[in-house]
Amino acid sequence: MYKIDNKKKQELDFLIELPDLDIDTSNIQEIGKSQEDRLITKKVLVAFELEDNQAWELAQLAKRITFTHFQELSDPTDKDEPFVMRSAIYQLQDALKEAGYAPR
Repeated sequence: MYKIDNKKKQELDFLIELPDLDIDTSNIQEIGKSQEDRLITKKVLVAFELEDNQAWELAQLAKRITFTHFQELSDPTDKDEPFVMRSAIYQLQDALKEAGYAPR
């Protein structure tokens, strides 16, 4: 597991945090997640640096993407997936806003 120290956290432009659970995945062979697997959530810290223009355009994308896009891009047999996608984009928007990238 990747650990990031507090000093490095302060240097990063933004962080996205999701719920945390210790799961042994060493014996999983299949690619993707079943609906049952999606019920088990764990926190994931996503931290990366972007150029100023990349952060701005990512914020624009997050603003412009609609629920219809999530429905079109998700697995048609998984009715929860578009909602999970939307929730993640809302968290991304919040992180970008905290970093100063919040298009109107």
